[in-house]
Amino acid sequence: MPSFGSKNYTYKLVGEQRKSKIVGDAGCGALVEFPGFSGIMGGQNLWFDLKYANDMKIHEKSLEEKLDREYFIQVVTDKNSSNKNKKAYRIPVIRFPEYYYCPKCHQLDFAKNIAINYKSDKNHTEPLKCNHCGDVELLPSRFVIACADGHIEDFPYLWWVHKGEECKKPKLELEYKGKTGGLESIIVSCKTCGKSQSMANVLNKGATVMLNCHGRSPWLDNGNHKHKCDCGKPVVALMRGSSNIYYPEQESALTIPPWSNIVQKYIDEVFETLKAYFVPVFNKEMKIMALKSYYQTNRLNDFLHCSEDEFIEQVFMRFTPASATTNTKKKSDIQLDEYMAFTGVDKDDYFFKTKEEEIDDDLKPYLDKVKLVKRLREVKVLKSFRRISAFEDEGSKSAPLSDKRENWLPAAELLGEGIFIEFSKDRLKEWTNFVGNRYEIMRARFNKANLGATHNCSFSPILVALHTFSHLLMRELSYNCGYDSAALCERLYVSDGSEKEWMAGILIYTASTCSDGSLGGLVRQGEKKRLKETIFSMLSRASWCSNDPICIEATAQGLNSLNYAACHACTLVPEISCCFNNTVLDRQSVVGTLDDRAMGLFGDLV
Repeated sequence: MPSFGSKNYTYKLVGEQRKSKIVGDAGCGALVEFPGFSGIMGGQNLWFDLKYANDMKIHEKSLEEKLDREYFIQVVTDKNSSNKNKKAYRIPVIRFPEYYYCPKCHQLDFAKNIAINYKSDKNHTEPLKCNHCGDVELLPSRFVIACADGHIEDFPYLWWVHKGEECKKPKLELEYKGKTGGLESIIVSCKTCGKSQSMANVLNKGATVMLNCHGRSPWLDNGNHKHKCDCGKPVVALMRGSSNIYYPEQESALTIPPWSNIVQKYIDEVFETLKAYFVPVFNKEMKIMALKSYYQTNRLNDFLHCSEDEFIEQVFMRFTPASATTNTKKKSDIQLDEYMAFTGVDKDDYFFKTKEEEIDDDLKPYLDKVKLVKRLREVKVLKSFRRISAFEDEGSKSAPLSDKRENWLPAAELLGEGIFIEFSKDRLKEWTNFVGNRYEIMRARFNKANLGATHNCSFSPILVALHTFSHLLMRELSYNCGYDSAALCERLYVSDGSEKEWMAGILIYTASTCSDGSLGGLVRQGEKKRLKETIFSMLSRASWCSNDPICIEATAQGLNSLNYAACHACTLVPEISCCFNNTVLDRQSVVGTLDDRAMGLFGDLV
C-alpha cells in the first residue's frame, strides 16, 4: 500500500498497488500516478522498519542461493496484517517531478516556488495549490530527463528556452496553443526576456545532446538530492508516463521438489524459530535433540503427517548451504532443475502437483511428454531496473533498488496451474538440420543486443521455434478458452542444442497472488483431445496472417529487428506474458512458408 513519506515522515495513504506490480512496473524507482499525486516509488532503504515485517517474509531456496539473499519481502495489506503497527506496511512514495505548472495562470516553476501550501505542508502530502490563483491545483511536469544508468531528474526548462544563455530572474510560463494537441502545441516562454520554445522536438534523438547527467536518484533519498554522482553520461527527454522510463529486472523460480512439500511450507512459516537452532553454539547432536523436542511439543505429526526423522531431515536439508552439498545446480541453473522436475515422475506436493497426460497419435512424432500441472507456486523477485532500454547496452548498467546492499529483495508469491509440453528431440534435430543457416542473422542480432547475458540462455533455432510455438499456443488458448491474453505466461526450457543438459520444453501457466490461483480451466485444456484440437486450430490460424505475404517473408521485424515473421496480427502477446520482450520469434519456424510448409517444425500438420 504505497504512501508518501518514509521512516522520517508522517504517513499518508496516497493510493494502492497490486502485489505483483510492486515487483513489476510499480517497483522501486518507478514513476507512478495516484489520484492527485505523481511520485516515484521509494527504494528499499526507505521502506518500513523490518522488525514489523515477519509476516511479509517469504522464502524460495533456489532464488535465495542464486541471488545470495536471506529472504524476500512480499508486501501485505493493512487488513491482512496481524501487526498492530499498520503503517509499517506502507511503501514510501516521493513526489516527483518537482516542476509544476498552473493551468490557469500558466506559471511554470519548482513546486517550492509557486505552491502556496508547500511550506505549510511539511510532509508534502497535500495537493499543491497555485500561489497566484489560490484554489487552482498545480499539475506536474509532463517531461523528465534520464540516462542509461537509471538516474532521473526534472526536465531543464530554463535551459530549453534559453539554450544556455543567461537570463536574470527568469520567469517561465507554459501554455497550450494550437488545435492539434501534439507536442508542438506546448509552448514554454520566459516573461523576462521574451524567448520561447515549443516542445515539438524534445523527444527527438539529439535534442538534449548538450546536457549531461547529474547522477540523481530521488527514489533513494526522498527527493533531497543527497544521492547524486558525477555520472556525466548523455541524457534523453522522456514523457512522465512513457513505458521506456522503467524496465524492471526480475528473477523468478518455481517451487519444485524437494522444496515443495507440506513440511517445507511449514518450515517457511516458522523459519526464524527453526533457524535459531542452527547458530554456531549448537552442535549437530544438540540440534537434533532440540528439533525432536520441537516436533513433539508442537505435535507436528497431527497435521504434517511425517515422522520425526523425516521432519529433522527436511529441516537439516533446508538449512544446509548449497556449497556444502553435492547438488549445486540450483545456484547455477534453476531452469534445468525445473525441467527435470517436469520431465520426471509425477508429484503430489503442496506447491507442485503434476499428472502425465496421454498424447494423441497425430502429435506423438512432435511431442514426447505432456504434463498437467495442477498446482504450482512461482516466486517473482525484483532485483534492479533499467531506463530507456530494456537491454544491457554497451556502457550502461542496472539501477539499484537501495543505497546499500540489503539482505532481502521485494518479491511476490504467485499460485496457479499450467500445461508443460516436452518436444521430441529427434524431430527437433531433424528440423534444425533442414532449416540450416536461416537464423544466423537473428543470432548476430541476438548477440549484439546481449540477450544471452540478460536472459541467461544461448541462441539456437530451437529457441526460436519453441518460443514461437509458445506464443501461438497462448494466443489460441486466449481465443478459445476465454482467458485474458495477459493472464497467461510462459517459461521456456531450451538448451543450446548440445547433448549435455538437453532441454526442449515450454510451460504455459496462469498464476496470481490470491490464495486460489486458478480453478483448473487451463489444466483441462491439456487433456488429450482438447490439446489436439487446440494445437490443430492454432496451426490453422497461424498458417495465414492478415499481413501476409509481407509478414511471412519478413526477416527484420520488432525490437532491434529480432523477429522474422511475427507481428501483432499473428504472433505477439502482451509484454507481461513474454519472457523475451516479444523478440526471437518467427512464425515460419512453426508452420513453414506459404510455398514450403516443410520449413516449419509442425509444417506437416498444417
